[in-house]
Amino acid sequence: MTAARLFPFNDLKQSSKKLDYVWFGFKVYQELLFPYYKQLQEAHPGRQVVIIEDNCSIHHKAPISPDLNAIETLHREELKPLSEFIQSITSSSRAVKQEADSKLRAVWQGKSFDEVVVKYCSYEAIEAVRIKCRDAHGHNNYAE
Repeated sequence: MTAARLFPFNDLKQSSKKLDYVWFGFKVYQELLFPYYKQLQEAHPGRQVVIIEDNCSIHHKAPISPDLNAIETLHREELKPLSEFIQSITSSSRAVKQEADSKLRAVWQGKSFDEVVVKYCSYEAIEAVRIKCRDAHGHNNYAE
């Protein structure tokens, strides 16, 4: 995969020195995401590897909205115990990045996060959200 294949109908010339989709396509996707994706595929042969880009505009359509994708809830839940740490970050030094990595791994490996995963990713939980969406005629703007 390349940025040119990802954006086949776009003029891939950067319009300014600012962040734009051309920079994002080449710097983030082509240089970082695609090689990482390939490494994941090679590390897990025979398994489907899916990368979900967060804050994507398609999240606003009911079939792929955050509340119908358990990973969105897990992202929200994993950040709760880290909120004080996140607010205290004042640099992007290697030590801070290592501390963030360590804290996030501790959250993921904790028993309470296992309970969160079961709570939001069980068949019953996903089915309950699906029914709410169905009862709202396919919309995801229903009251909790």
